[in-house]
Amino acid sequence: MGLLGGGGSILTVPVVVYIIGQGVHAATGTSLAIVGSNAVLGGFFHSRRGEVRLKSGVAFGLMSMVGAIPCVWLNRIVAGEVILILFSLLMMVVAIDMLRSKPASRQQPENQVPCETYTPKDWLKMLAIGLLVAF
Repeated sequence: MGLLGGGGSILTVPVVVYIIGQGVHAATGTSLAIVGSNAVLGGFFHSRRGEVRLKSGVAFGLMSMVGAIPCVWLNRIVAGEVILILFSLLMMVVAIDMLRSKPASRQQPENQVPCETYTPKDWLKMLAIGLLVAF
C-alpha cells in the first residue's frame, strides 16, 4: 500500500485474502487496521507541512468510525463469498469512475491556505460521505 498510496488501499482486502490467506471476515478487520494506520501516519506527515484541513478531517473521520459500528455487525452475519462479490463490484465501480474522470489539478498556490468554511449543507454532505465510506 505504501507504494500505491491511499488509493491502493482498495487492494488491501484481496491481498490479505488471496496472498496472505486470511479468512474474509478477519481480512476486513485487518484491512481496516492497515488502512487506518496508513491514514493516520499520512495525515500526521501532511499536517506537518500544513496540508491538512483538520476540522474537516476530524468530522469525516468521526462519521466514518460511527458508520463502521453497524458494518462490524453486518460483517459477522454476511457470508464471506457475498462480501467478496460486493467488494469486487465496488472495485469495478471505482475503476470505471477512475477511467472516466479527468485528473483534477491538486496544486494550490503556495500562499493560499485551505479554507474550512462550510455551509450546513456541505457538512451534511461530508458526514454522509463519511458514513458511506465506512460502509
